[in-house]
Amino acid sequence: MINVFASLCRKKASNDAFKLEKKIILTGVLSDYGWDSLSYGEEKVRDIERVFFILDGKPMPAYGDLSDHILKARREGTDELDTEYFHVRLFKNGNLHLIFTRPDLVAKANKLIARHYGEVLAKAYFQAFV
Repeated sequence: MINVFASLCRKKASNDAFKLEKKIILTGVLSDYGWDSLSYGEEKVRDIERVFFILDGKPMPAYGDLSDHILKARREGTDELDTEYFHVRLFKNGNLHLIFTRPDLVAKANKLIARHYGEVLAKAYFQAFV
């Protein structure tokens, strides 16, 4: 989760530098044919999904559950889908929006991020608003 969070494009307004909010935007992760192998998008999606299952205390479903749904939607020309933890929007430019549907799990994920960054995150937050 930390690696995915650190790799988010900060040019996107919804990708806050200090915490997860309502959604995250993964840029350029999809191609016309599926996952863009250079962006590691499929791995990022799997990592995020895995964290949400763990935070919810549930076992992870079959390999690549969310990533399989995304590929199926892409093949069918569907640009939105819903899963247990996310509302997903797919865009023709290869971007993917993961909108969180469980604020309680987002709060738990933010605690993990804060715990990982600790004092560094607090200093960065302070400097951004001074």
